[in-house]
Amino acid sequence: MLRWTARLVGAFLAGLVALLMVGEGINPIQMAGRFEFAMTVAFVTALVGMLVLWKWEGIGGGLVVAGMFTFYGINLAASGRLPGGWVFPLCFVPGVLSLAYWWQGRQKDSGSPHAGA
Repeated sequence: MLRWTARLVGAFLAGLVALLMVGEGINPIQMAGRFEFAMTVAFVTALVGMLVLWKWEGIGGGLVVAGMFTFYGINLAASGRLPGGWVFPLCFVPGVLSLAYWWQGRQKDSGSPHAGA
């Protein structure tokens, strides 16, 4: 359940961002400044993580969480506040669920008699 929820929420968010970028005609090359560029890199890192977690839950989940924390940190440093809206907090969900699934699998493996062999 964790795995598929992470995958589906991640696919939904990646698709939503792709639609918004195409619809708005966003050109990442024409960034206004270094903060905007850094925030875009952090957010794209999270989006890449949402795709990677389909194959590697731990790596993908880590990319999502790290990218989103970085995005939030840069936004806070640049504007003095956290980003608003419902989408940005939702972006943490695939990463957290994927890491929980990955961690759960590691715990099962460490309890088996063949762990470490």
